[in-house]
Amino acid sequence: MLLTRLIRTKRNEEAGSFYGMQAEESLLWLKGKGITPATHRTALDLGCGNGFFGAQLGAGGFETTFSDEVNFIDASVPRPIKFIQIDICRDDLARLGRHDLVILSNVLEHLPDPNRILRYIPNLLNPKGVFYLCWTNWLSPYGGHEFTPYHYLGCKMATRLFERLPEKMLIDRRRQGHPHTLGKNLFPTYIGRTLKLLRRVEGVEVVDYVPRYYAELRWLAHVPILREFVCWNFAVLIRRV
Repeated sequence: MLLTRLIRTKRNEEAGSFYGMQAEESLLWLKGKGITPATHRTALDLGCGNGFFGAQLGAGGFETTFSDEVNFIDASVPRPIKFIQIDICRDDLARLGRHDLVILSNVLEHLPDPNRILRYIPNLLNPKGVFYLCWTNWLSPYGGHEFTPYHYLGCKMATRLFERLPEKMLIDRRRQGHPHTLGKNLFPTYIGRTLKLLRRVEGVEVVDYVPRYYAELRWLAHVPILREFVCWNFAVLIRRV
């Protein structure tokens, strides 16, 4: 199971290995759905962060473009790279162009208005293009990121309790969590609501969805309410029609 491997690398603070493993497993799942460089040549790593997912795309043969608000792509990512600097919350999304495959990994929960990018999905895709969305949903075991498990008590209470932690623990959690501020760069998101919105977006269809870290337990993703708590990270495949 991928989850146990990820926890091991997270504890050892191996950021590259952690995100690289996420990407590798996601690409294997996409390959099982017929998504390969032969069928979907151009790819966009949207909200790329350090660029570890995009690096895996490039290594797999995709013609990859990276995009984020700030370019802080890790030095280990092979150069040269194509980078589009854009704030997807405010800037003109048309600047991103169209692609055969778009990845939005671990970004949704950090957007104050995630609906903006979700409604724009059809405009990011070439004919028969696909959009791979995955994020840490709020009610999951790590939904509050470094605020976990206090997030189950709500944003205000979670913040109060978090700030009362011993200084060493507080520093360690902030370092592991990057850090975040609830209501500023970390927001509650829910699987059911997100799927409902995606099904209303004209021009695309939801192909499949699974718990990202244990896709073999696919059935968990299809049980309302339960999935909100047991799907540590949620993955959805969307196709332009």
